[in-house]
Amino acid sequence: MDSKIKGYLGLAARIRKIETGERASLSIRNKKAKCCVLAEDCGENAKKKIQDKCAFYEIELVYVNSREELSLALGKANSPYVTITDEGIAKQILKRNKEVI
Repeated sequence: MDSKIKGYLGLAARIRKIETGERASLSIRNKKAKCCVLAEDCGENAKKKIQDKCAFYEIELVYVNSREELSLALGKANSPYVTITDEGIAKQILKRNKEVI
């Protein structure tokens, strides 16, 4: 994962602008999520569920290599996916993700 994306995720976690677990799914459905960060190594069922939900509700997805990397960036244990609810941070993550690719 890019170090700047890690920094933005850490910032979003510190200012409490992330949602995890079921709350992340709800934020996608309620369109409060500005982007979703998904670990490549999460379970196939969870991965498909989040990909389909993001596609349906038109929320952009950012992929990271592992849930371990994502968890370290957030300071939370075992996070396979999170949503970012702050528009400014989400824009920076999406912009940086496009530059890295």
